[in-house]
Amino acid sequence: MSVALRSRYARFGVQLLVLTLTVGCLRAPVAADPNCTLAVSQGITQKGYAFLSKRNWEDARAQAGQLYKYVRDCSDANVQTPGLVHAIYIGAFALHHEGRDAEAQKPVAFGIQILTTYHDEIQRGVHMVVPDEASYKAMVEELYRVMLPKYLALQAHLRT
Repeated sequence: MSVALRSRYARFGVQLLVLTLTVGCLRAPVAADPNCTLAVSQGITQKGYAFLSKRNWEDARAQAGQLYKYVRDCSDANVQTPGLVHAIYIGAFALHHEGRDAEAQKPVAFGIQILTTYHDEIQRGVHMVVPDEASYKAMVEELYRVMLPKYLALQAHLRT
């Protein structure tokens, strides 16, 4: 995990552990890659969403776990941040459709927390320690705009 993001994720440590246990049912894990690429991350993400659209919940959760493992030690924040947000969403969505809403609640809350924390930091003008700060901030804002409504809709469907 990049130094820039490690401190931010530290405050989410317990939730990240829950996420790892939730989506960590891997049959064929992808090794974490410190030289990760956006293309590989996006490919894993697309497979996860494809499994969701086919209602193949178990394979979707496996893809979520693979994506999480791929991005967790990634040194590129432009790969790591969206990968983490999508991994959490795919895993939680699959859990919900498996009738495991109690297990999906913490990952959904964690995804919302990541998105809102990053968005709020950008709105407050917090300096991001990344090579291309303007590009990173634009990516995070787009991720917030697209993914927060999905997370909130999923959260609304969870039964407690």
